[in-house]
Amino acid sequence: MSKALEIAEPEVPSFPRRSRRKRETRQRIVEAAEALFRQVGFNNATMQAIAEAADVHVTTLFTHFKSKRDLSDAISDMILEAMALAFEESRGKRPFFEFMRKLTENACREHLRRSEQNLAMGRLFGADEDFTASWMTYERRQIELLASYIAVDFGLDLAVDYRPTLIANMIVGGNIMVHQRWVDSEGTLDLTRESLAVLDAVETLVNRGLATPAEGRHPLRSGEI
Repeated sequence: MSKALEIAEPEVPSFPRRSRRKRETRQRIVEAAEALFRQVGFNNATMQAIAEAADVHVTTLFTHFKSKRDLSDAISDMILEAMALAFEESRGKRPFFEFMRKLTENACREHLRRSEQNLAMGRLFGADEDFTASWMTYERRQIELLASYIAVDFGLDLAVDYRPTLIANMIVGGNIMVHQRWVDSEGTLDLTRESLAVLDAVETLVNRGLATPAEGRHPLRSGEI
């Protein structure tokens, strides 16, 4: 084809400012929803109230999120993204249980700073279908993050070795039990002490049953269970 007959490809317009504003609006909505969920409870927070707290029209809110379940999932995403970044910075550089103790202490401190709101949120687990489903999705993804750290720390192949996921399940499951006991006690249980006790118990089991990479113990595979 001659140069004269070539048709130039149209340039695709770019809207960086619009995209940035959209991201900022979405972030503002998520942060407003999280604050409102803690202040008045998941059930009592309405989409209209969330829109007002985020200083957006309710139509804009529904453009980004169709339901409170979607908002709850987005809050989980925000927490997990921050957790994943912290894991990425420490994985392979800091022993897993040392890292988890510091993370647990910080998380408990922040949790207790807003204890009344978090007690109200904790009471919703099992009572509200959407909230419970979102929470369970969050816990599953947290297990995946922990398992990836454990696999690197102990030199295990996550694709064929079940132990990192089993260990992660013990930690997350133990923390769920502690959190429920804390809610049942109306916040009188020592959340930090009990959460750290879970880590101590799991680490003791791990030290008894998990070889270090140098020992090269045969991994637990699916066909051996």
